[in-house]
Amino acid sequence: MKLIVFSGLPVILDSVVSTQSIRETWFHLSQQYQVGWRVIECICSDESFHRSQLVRRERKIPGWHELGWSDVEKAREYFLPWDEKHLVLDMIRPFEENFTKTICYCKGNSIL
Repeated sequence: MKLIVFSGLPVILDSVVSTQSIRETWFHLSQQYQVGWRVIECICSDESFHRSQLVRRERKIPGWHELGWSDVEKAREYFLPWDEKHLVLDMIRPFEENFTKTICYCKGNSIL
């Protein structure tokens, strides 16, 4: 990860980032390498849709198991709400809407 950040390329961390210590680690790394820090929280307000997407998903990451609904429920138990300004995207909304919001947010345009 540090090599990618050091190269000057944009980095997207696709992770639950559920605890404060993990968040602080990533934030301090962005500060160390003087790169932008944007937090985007993706939610799904429709549980049945969320479940159906999870069942269909195949990450195909070598050595990683696919996640089940019990993994989502477990993560919810220890997930801390973000206490800093961030963008929240609902995956039930159209892709184009979420994409536009993401681009605006990452460019520094206020949409919050």
